[in-house]
Amino acid sequence: MDKKNLEIQSLRGYAIILTVVAHFGTLLPQLNPYLSYFWLGGGVDLFFCISGFVIASILLVKSKDDFFELSIPFFIKRIYRLWPAAFFWSFVVLFFSLVFNNSGAFSTFENNFIVAISGWFQVVNFKIVSCAYYSFTECSGGSPLRLYWSLSLEEQFYFIFPALLYFLGNKKVAVLALVFFVGQFFLYRPWPSPLWFFRTDAICLGILIAWFQLQGYSKFVCPVILEKKVWRSVCSFSLLASLFMVAKSEVVWFYNGLVVLVAGGLVFIASFGKGYFLNDGLMRRALVFIGDRSYSIYLTHMVSFVFVKELFYRFELHSREGYWAICLAVTSLVCILIFSEFSYRIIEQPLRRKGRLIANEKKVEIQAYNNVKSDS
Repeated sequence: MDKKNLEIQSLRGYAIILTVVAHFGTLLPQLNPYLSYFWLGGGVDLFFCISGFVIASILLVKSKDDFFELSIPFFIKRIYRLWPAAFFWSFVVLFFSLVFNNSGAFSTFENNFIVAISGWFQVVNFKIVSCAYYSFTECSGGSPLRLYWSLSLEEQFYFIFPALLYFLGNKKVAVLALVFFVGQFFLYRPWPSPLWFFRTDAICLGILIAWFQLQGYSKFVCPVILEKKVWRSVCSFSLLASLFMVAKSEVVWFYNGLVVLVAGGLVFIASFGKGYFLNDGLMRRALVFIGDRSYSIYLTHMVSFVFVKELFYRFELHSREGYWAICLAVTSLVCILIFSEFSYRIIEQPLRRKGRLIANEKKVEIQAYNNVKSDS
């Protein structure tokens, strides 16, 4: 995918909004009864589906020579884009848990340190399962870093998927993705069961959408009806609402599978990049703006929540009734804006550019090597 698909990017914006709202109960526990009415974790599944689609679109290639030419630069760009910011904010949490933690909002240094180590080795999902389900270890409850489980799962996908492509080829990987998607669709996956933290069905569906598109099959099911504003609005709104409306065990026990199916529908219509999901306008531009910063918001929103809780505790604002909750929420949103913009502009963007430069140099080296190899 050489050109950024703005509709996919706007989906990232919607996904991170859902994710932040889902975690608002950390800041204001009195909202939990309302937030838990519908499960809002579908934002994570939408992220997974987008990731599966985007990464598969990059790496689904025809030859092993092409594979190395694409995969090695891919790894370099991923590392420069994701790791520095994640490491930075994990150190910020460790620092605050020592010097800015009178209320205990940041949890303990010991808890954060254990989760941070798991995050540095991309195994937070394994760590949470080992404590919450199997009781192998003590849970690091309350750590702002616990949401890194989803980042760990994505990173695991980044390492496993290219290897599968190299050894199995495109078609067999597509079949494997189909098997994993169908195999998980009807499973009951309540919190905190192990399957909750290994929701690979959304990633697999994203892979299938990319494979379907690259094979040229998408032209046979191109949703041209969505060129009409009325149908596009109805379809997009219905899918966006369904992402959380079907996410309830009272609807059906395999609601996780339905959420993934809805996420796949959104990614599919956005994958054409022709305005079938959301045409150019103020709404799309706003969502794209948020989507561009979605990774930084993901890393900083929980930090912002606990930072503001500690701040209000120190000024004894936590004891006030009435409007203080609104002040707490507004202050947290301002902190998310400041922290995420700092992370995006100072850490993420400069290092992404550096990673892209190094990746392009490596790609030229591999191309030169392949040319020499083919001539010999």
